[in-house]
Amino acid sequence: MRAANASEAIVERIIATHLRPGIANLAPGTAHWSPPERLVEAALRGDGGYGDIRGEPALLAALREEHGREHVMVTPGANQAFVHALLSTCDVGDEVLLWRPYYFSHLVALQLLGLVPVFADCDERGEPTHDLHQCHQQCSLCSPLRVGLPTPGAVRASASRPGGRLRAVVLVSPSNPTGAVCPAELVRELGEACAQAYEHFTYGAAEHASAAELCEAGGGELLLCLRTFSKSYGLAAWRVGHLSYPHQLHDAMLKARDHARSPEIARDCTTRCSRRWDAPPTRTRGGWCSNGWWMCGQALEGLGEAWVATLEPARAMLWEALAPLRGGGGALQPAGAFYYFVRLPGCSSRGARVLGEGGEGGEAAEEERSGLLHASRLADCEAEEEAVRRLAAEHELLTLPGSAFGRPGHLRLSYGRLASAEEAEPIAERLLRAAEALRARWGET
Repeated sequence: MRAANASEAIVERIIATHLRPGIANLAPGTAHWSPPERLVEAALRGDGGYGDIRGEPALLAALREEHGREHVMVTPGANQAFVHALLSTCDVGDEVLLWRPYYFSHLVALQLLGLVPVFADCDERGEPTHDLHQCHQQCSLCSPLRVGLPTPGAVRASASRPGGRLRAVVLVSPSNPTGAVCPAELVRELGEACAQAYEHFTYGAAEHASAAELCEAGGGELLLCLRTFSKSYGLAAWRVGHLSYPHQLHDAMLKARDHARSPEIARDCTTRCSRRWDAPPTRTRGGWCSNGWWMCGQALEGLGEAWVATLEPARAMLWEALAPLRGGGGALQPAGAFYYFVRLPGCSSRGARVLGEGGEGGEAAEEERSGLLHASRLADCEAEEEAVRRLAAEHELLTLPGSAFGRPGHLRLSYGRLASAEEAEPIAERLLRAAEALRARWGET
């Protein structure tokens, strides 16, 4: 039974166990804003009939222009788009590469579909992905900002394993849970599937690079590009996502969409809800245009970037509060999304590297290392569970354990629901006290 053996519904367990009145809930990855009132009013005037399984024609036309591709499809959220992509590209027993730390819903989707997850660790040392002697100018692949990013070498190693069945590589940029942003040069080398929920959530000089835009010169036939309206436009409860895909997958994608879908609310209500909204046709640089359809008018134009700017006070305050857990404050601040993913004091950053996995000594030494690694990971899981419990009980802060993302000994917290400095300040004060208490409990990072 795949569902019984799949990873747990971690957010639901943490909320059911620890959430109570007065606790600041930093566990879910949601933003503080809601869709414009005009959009909500238009939704209430929608009809209840069936429509095109790919989505409303006006929206599809706009998305084709946005993606620069012929084949696009609207789905009930990006998680459903991810399932459609897997159903259309993989058979039971095929392997899919996930970068650790990964988004937990992606792992569960693989488990439910009978696919085999293959894990590769993101680079935590900031090493370049190419020969620095061949690079005559500073580029983003040489930058220390590439700490926490995937490495092309791991893809090549996974693809060349004897007997391997690697079918797809999943890239999420900016990352959930770390907020790391893949530079354009790195995106060009990575991925056969690309999930993009946080494309507007970048800060400072960081720029989001779309794999769909960067692979037009030869790589598009291998690329599926997933996006969602949930984060940037406050539409999480509406479950509206979309994906673009190559021509050869069109028939398979239609089958997956028509016969393996979630409840119809997103397809036949959310994506059709306001045909009767009589707004004038609008055409913008991003491609949101047309015929009175709510997503195509000016209701959402520019709001993603404007809303993301409201997160800057919380982003700065919570980062400062985490200084006791950042190894003296020298860590690089993530450039994307609205998460912080921090290592608990005394826990390994990856386990295998700290314990010397891959060293010399033959089979006996390797067996000993494996046992130590397993024991270390168990200890890290116990530590993070205690940390989650103590933060909730003693500091009224709810966070998620890193084991949900494949990295025991870490915590993920989201600042997406903190709308202003006034809201963020008391949370930051609690977080600072909590970070100091954790460091006192387990020692230096």
